[in-house]
Amino acid sequence: MPITSSIASHPALATLRARASALARQYRLDRALRRALEPAPGLIDERLIEEICDAWGSPESYAVDGHLRALLAEVPKAHGHVLQCGAGLTTVLLAVALAHRGVHLWALESNAQSAAAVRSWLAQYELNQAHVVTARAEIGRAGVGYAVDVGRIKGPLSLVICEASQAHPGNAGWILPRIADRLDPKAVVMVCDVRKREEVDAVAAWCRASDASFVVRGKTDRYVKVVLRDKLVTESHRAARINTPFATK
Repeated sequence: MPITSSIASHPALATLRARASALARQYRLDRALRRALEPAPGLIDERLIEEICDAWGSPESYAVDGHLRALLAEVPKAHGHVLQCGAGLTTVLLAVALAHRGVHLWALESNAQSAAAVRSWLAQYELNQAHVVTARAEIGRAGVGYAVDVGRIKGPLSLVICEASQAHPGNAGWILPRIADRLDPKAVVMVCDVRKREEVDAVAAWCRASDASFVVRGKTDRYVKVVLRDKLVTESHRAARINTPFATK
């Protein structure tokens, strides 16, 4: 074997290449995140989002019919507090989009190592309104959810994201009944990575009991979007119809 070929295939050189590639990705990610923090809060250029996802190592995350694109479209309407089940790339993007708006993001994560990594990213960019809470996984009738003291979850929650369906199947059915009294009357819930009929059925049952509507979207990246109906407004409109002269006819 020629000397040049031997050197090129040397394990040490392969390691150096892998490190150089990782550093290049990290540089691209850092540059894109800093640029994303420059515009008005809640507005991130789509090309930057695609670049961030690619540099993070998840280029497929920003699919045209995917939940991330739909989720970021809800951010400008969010207020008060946002709750996320599962921390990762989405946590960082949400924190960037919510920066300087006075909206707090609370992300639950059962993997301590993943939680620490996301906290490190948030601290690096001084995204202090985002918080990662380590909560162990717990199994119940509704599936696998996060063992968290719901009394510590602040409200009103205008946006809830259940994004850990693969690691915690049924986490939407687990968390939603527990935080019902902290949901804003017009809250939006995004249940991501929906793969089983049972998950959709659980969300549908909760919607029927909570006077909420839902729709299943996405072909390659299926998700469920739940929208609560403002009960006060609904009851007011119903009363208005009853009290009209036409109601008795």
